[in-house]
Amino acid sequence: MKKLLFAAVLLSGIFAACNNTNQGGVLEISVDKSEIKANGIDEAVFTVTLDGKALSGATLTDNSKAFEGYSFRTTDAGVHRITAAHDGLSSNTIIVTALNSLTLSADKYSIGIDGDEEVNFIVKLNGTTDVTAMAEIMDGSGNTLPEPVFGTTMPGIYKFHAVHEVDGIDLVSEEVAISVGDITFDPTADITKNVAFFAWTGTWCGPCYTFKTNMKAVLTDTGDRIIQANFHKAAGGDVIGGNPSTDVAEDQVKRSGYLNLGGYPSVAVDLQKSFVGSMSQTQIETNYAELSAISPKTGVMVNSAISSGKINVTVNIGAREAGDYSIGILLTEDHVSAFQEGFGYGYDHTNVARQMGTDSIFGDRLGAMAPAEVASRTFSFDVMPKYKTENLHLVIYTLYKDTNENIIVIDNTIKVPVNVSMGYNYAD
Repeated sequence: MKKLLFAAVLLSGIFAACNNTNQGGVLEISVDKSEIKANGIDEAVFTVTLDGKALSGATLTDNSKAFEGYSFRTTDAGVHRITAAHDGLSSNTIIVTALNSLTLSADKYSIGIDGDEEVNFIVKLNGTTDVTAMAEIMDGSGNTLPEPVFGTTMPGIYKFHAVHEVDGIDLVSEEVAISVGDITFDPTADITKNVAFFAWTGTWCGPCYTFKTNMKAVLTDTGDRIIQANFHKAAGGDVIGGNPSTDVAEDQVKRSGYLNLGGYPSVAVDLQKSFVGSMSQTQIETNYAELSAISPKTGVMVNSAISSGKINVTVNIGAREAGDYSIGILLTEDHVSAFQEGFGYGYDHTNVARQMGTDSIFGDRLGAMAPAEVASRTFSFDVMPKYKTENLHLVIYTLYKDTNENIIVIDNTIKVPVNVSMGYNYAD
């Protein structure tokens, strides 16, 4: 009996020692910035370490209320005390101050010059409270609009900001740009035809590096008439990894029934031809030459502006001939430095697909359009902290239904930097 009691005491001591070991260590939390705007968009990003090593899976709380992940956003102005907890350990406390902020937005960011269209502005405090009636909306010359409405018959880019007083302090919003132009489309004009190469690649993939090298060699001759979007699968989820809005594109293409994505790299050219493995320079040049010779059925006009952490985009699509059309849009980023098998660390990744603006890579359906008819669509993208806005581009492509093959393929594609307006892509 004494032996059994001794054994029980010994085992309990061992378990206690194990538990003490699991609960030991120093849990620390740090943050990239101590002040954010209380607009529900700006965010503070936290790092949690255990004994000096990065730790995932900790629970972060704001004034004892848990929130998801290691990023904190809020619409509540004031002081927020953030702590982390993990396996019975509690971290130090980080103070993040959320400042009152003003947001100016519009119901549209592009209008025609006929005078029939107007822009209606909305001003919100901390992303939630509508203060439009009390705020001042001012143009680029400092003139206050008599009403939160704008319209003109003069073409150009017009910029506005809002001002609103809170507790004796004038809050000023970021600028909003409104494009005013002639959206009338000339169906008889020649349109520049570009060719889209959508590639599915991986940072661990040696043949992917070969494909990218071959593509760079071809681009010296084709210039910007080859438009790329690279959907990356990154080992370990590094900075080049995709997100849910781009990851779904691979499955959608596979389910198309006529495009084959059988490994990495896989390439879909204008979403009508597919290749598995590293395309050679000859293959790239041959497909570009064949598809760029086709006269496009549509023209595209775009206006984009960054405001309050979002990229607001208006796209006008003009039909050169009758057809059933769709519109697709991607946000891509250039100059993303990350590992690439075949090169090593520090490879300059370009055309990285960051977000997809439509639910499907095959776009949103515009429907049947007559010659000279113009359809307009608006899109919005979140500007994430890891993005560098000067490297962001919009890849916009029109699609049509090929009734002979019963498939949806790309008609034409353009690529423009964000915060830029561009008229219809008429040929020079």
